[in-house]
Amino acid sequence: MTEQHVSLVHFDRGGAQYTPFINIHDDPYTFSRLVLAVSSFDECELGLDTSIRWRVECGLKVTGTIGVVDIERQYTEYCMLDVNPIAMHYDIRSRGLRIWRVRDDQTGEEVCIKDAWISEGDTLEYTLLERVRGVRGVVQMISYDICRTTTRACRNPPAYLEIRGALPATCHKRESRIVLEAYGDNIVYCGVEKQAIAAFRDAIAGEYLPCFASTIL
Repeated sequence: MTEQHVSLVHFDRGGAQYTPFINIHDDPYTFSRLVLAVSSFDECELGLDTSIRWRVECGLKVTGTIGVVDIERQYTEYCMLDVNPIAMHYDIRSRGLRIWRVRDDQTGEEVCIKDAWISEGDTLEYTLLERVRGVRGVVQMISYDICRTTTRACRNPPAYLEIRGALPATCHKRESRIVLEAYGDNIVYCGVEKQAIAAFRDAIAGEYLPCFASTIL
């Protein structure tokens, strides 16, 4: 926004869209509509994930919950053990990886929830994990969420917005959320070199097996 012009930018994991510059003096009505739109109290309209709810005290997040709708359309709410993800990608145009430590209140066990954005056409991770269920050395999936969105659903047609840095239509992304068994602390807490090397070895092997399975199953 400048003293005379304004442009609305929409960004997601695939890139960004932006409107042409609008003269706020010549077109005050459109300017007012833009201000009202970005001031909305509707979290979904603003692009926030409404399946994640926070409890705030004194202006700070103290805890939260994450909701998952599984393949049986059963809704489960998991309580966060930490308001910060144990791993995440910070780039906007990326896989948007976030891994949360949560507790399953039904069993009392700690599990992990992994959020990521996968390019359309790529095999979703839960498909591979389903194929290697029970295989030793591979992280085990508990469930996955079927009610995730796509960047395609969040975008306006290109006829209305110019596109800058956006991926081609065939490379839109789909959000994935899977619930995984938890196996220990973050690797930064390894006490000895042997333990760290073994953890990296297991991670590489765990990545290899699903990829290998996808080529033969």
